[in-house]
Amino acid sequence: MKAQVTAFIILGMVIVAIGITLYTFRQQIFSATFGGEIEESIVMPPQAERAKLYVDACLESITLQGVNLLSAQGGYIDLPLNEASILINPFGNTLDIFGTGAGQVVYWFTETENGIQKNQMPTKQQMEATLAGYIDDNLPACLNDFRPLRNQGYTFTEEQPRSRVVINEENIIVQTDYPVTMQKEDFSFAFNRFRKTVKSKVGKLYNTAVELMQKESTAYFFEERALDMMAVYDAIPFSGIDTECAPRTWLKSNVQKELKKIFALNFPTLRIEGSRYRENEKDHKSFIIDALSKKTDATILFSYQETWPLLMDVVGENDEVLRGKPFTLENEASRFLLPLFCLNDNHFVYDLKFPMLISLQEDDSMFQFATLVVIDNNQPRENRVTPVSISPQIDICENPGKELTIVAATYKPDGSILEVPDVHISFKCLEQVCDQGETEPRDIGAALTTIVPQCSDGTLIAEKPGFHRGETTVSTNTAEGEMIVYLEPIKEVAVEVKVLDQNQERAPYATEQTIFTFENTEQKYTTTLLYPTQKTVKLIPGDYVVRSQIIVENAGGFSFSEKEIEICNDVPQQGVLGVIGLTTRKCTKQKIDATEFNQIIGGGSVTSWSIQRATLAEAQKVTLYTQRLATPRSIEEVGKVYEAIQRSQTEVKKPVLQ
Repeated sequence: MKAQVTAFIILGMVIVAIGITLYTFRQQIFSATFGGEIEESIVMPPQAERAKLYVDACLESITLQGVNLLSAQGGYIDLPLNEASILINPFGNTLDIFGTGAGQVVYWFTETENGIQKNQMPTKQQMEATLAGYIDDNLPACLNDFRPLRNQGYTFTEEQPRSRVVINEENIIVQTDYPVTMQKEDFSFAFNRFRKTVKSKVGKLYNTAVELMQKESTAYFFEERALDMMAVYDAIPFSGIDTECAPRTWLKSNVQKELKKIFALNFPTLRIEGSRYRENEKDHKSFIIDALSKKTDATILFSYQETWPLLMDVVGENDEVLRGKPFTLENEASRFLLPLFCLNDNHFVYDLKFPMLISLQEDDSMFQFATLVVIDNNQPRENRVTPVSISPQIDICENPGKELTIVAATYKPDGSILEVPDVHISFKCLEQVCDQGETEPRDIGAALTTIVPQCSDGTLIAEKPGFHRGETTVSTNTAEGEMIVYLEPIKEVAVEVKVLDQNQERAPYATEQTIFTFENTEQKYTTTLLYPTQKTVKLIPGDYVVRSQIIVENAGGFSFSEKEIEICNDVPQQGVLGVIGLTTRKCTKQKIDATEFNQIIGGGSVTSWSIQRATLAEAQKVTLYTQRLATPRSIEEVGKVYEAIQRSQTEVKKPVLQ
């Protein structure tokens, strides 16, 4: 009897161990078997082999194209739109590497023009879904309707492909459900799925990139190195004391140029401990950053280009000229030193923002992303966003949940509710998004009954072309029965623009372009209009803040000529005369380089606007108003125009729907 009990205990332990092993290595097991049963179960006739090879070649080609695009753009294929004006915030959501729009890399961390931090680091699941969508969209074009095989007498009928992608550390597995039937005379064969494994270390490089970014979000090594560079270069007025009787002076524009040169020269010398780099570089310990938990065979490079933007503000210094501040007798040490020396305190406080490109490469695989480096009052920025975690986690979408009926509804112009069919429903919990299906027409409306994973703080998402995405927060642990998600219909209306110029309304000149930004924070809806390039705008009901900037062009450009200015300061006289408070006038000359612009800002406005649902439903046109200010004649005047707009000093007539 004891032997039987012992045997049962051992058997139970074996079963538990097998279960733990299967759960721990579920990703590897899935990757190894993903689609493998398809290849084993199909006996391929020789006539069908050429069609399979044809599809396989296109599947591999499109996958590699998508992977290259994904890797070059920071894990994105479809780039997030830059909603803000580049004149106010030159960073936006992407870094334009070449300045031509051809090489865009997404910022994993960035800030809006009003200082709101944004985390745009994609999850691996998002990258897999994006790559799968790219394959589905581009595979038919590559196949070209099977034209080479059709020319040999074959006919084909096929459906839309639907792919699933798994990104591993050493490869990428693609399985595409793609029903294809080929026929020639009495021969017929049907394919259902195709599978391809592509060698790529993008998944491995992505994991390293995420760990690197998580370290930057807590240690701020980019910001710390930037501050170190500013402290050691004499061309940057930062902190220190000199003994010149005429306080040193700097021009902000020259300081900004020097900072760009310094960052472009020094950041490429930084290296990550445990990554691959040349042996002689190990001697420069100050340039090596400890940011990874284990060694990697990847080469990690950092770069900043002088052509990229750099925003610089010297706190409390409103003039173009920066001056050292002479010590006074109120300073205890100065009572003894001033009779012998002239002392000046050169301490300045900076706010800086500039981009950094991080590139990782191993063998033939590459992955790159950008981040915004932010220094606030001579201190690294405070992180207020949570980076994505790469720690293994349970697939929430595979967890059993409860049955819910989800209704997607919109509003009629009179405010009544209308249920909407063919709305795609998904469910988001933490960083995972689960596809639930689409609402279907029913006798009394439209709904979707589906099993939703358990989640205490999830979000139901409803999407359909022509509608603004609807969201509602739900706890599926306690929710019962029926849930409703509301979508707002998007209305596209024609645009007319009026410019208020010296208290007179007029149409925009041919040399004027106006950027309008409509921001509806409550509905999380933002859209931008560039007039007259765009003649319509898409709107939803609600409360907006409408901002505009008038961009003025000139065939000959706008030139601010080189000029030399004289900077004078009252400084203490040397010796005993300085002790009793006597000063002398010291003057130095500084040169401001010539500056040219193709465009400058010539005006703008800000106003609040509320759109009623019934009014928008009947509208065909909206008239927008903006204000023309005096054309700036100097850099200082350009800054004043910016400030006037940002401080809401140019509020104009509210938009009018007709």
